[in-house]
Amino acid sequence: GEEYIMLCVATFLYECSAQIAQTVLGSCGIEFFIVKDDCGGMRPSLHMATGVRSMVKEEQAEQAFEIIQEINDRKTRDSCE
Repeated sequence: GEEYIMLCVATFLYECSAQIAQTVLGSCGIEFFIVKDDCGGMRPSLHMATGVRSMVKEEQAEQAFEIIQEINDRKTRDSCE
């Protein structure tokens, strides 16, 4: 099979935030993986210590990072209005 280099483009405090990013990136054709350590769902509070990482293929990392930055900028603007 093919091997890929995966890079972390963002770390989220909550899994639901990572899932929103996954939906947006997926709609842009970017394959996105959520990496988290919460003891198989038994300890979701571990996200606060380790975060929920969003991983993409190396060749899509720059585009994914820019899209996530745009999402964050939009949330900041919307909360200030």
